[in-house]
Amino acid sequence: MKSTTTYAVIWISTALAASVGIIVTKSALPLWALFIPMIIPFPKDKNKYKPAHSSKHYDEFT
Repeated sequence: MKSTTTYAVIWISTALAASVGIIVTKSALPLWALFIPMIIPFPKDKNKYKPAHSSKHYDEFT
């Protein structure tokens, strides 16, 4: 799974939990839970910076 997808799942699940918390408690205090994903640093995709021809035999022929 890509790191950006994982980060999106974290945000969606937190928003869902905060929404349920608002409905159950009838208070806006569960909105503070939306700050939790902001603490997690945004992941960098390691495959994004690799060259297209990143095989072990590629360097032998160049």
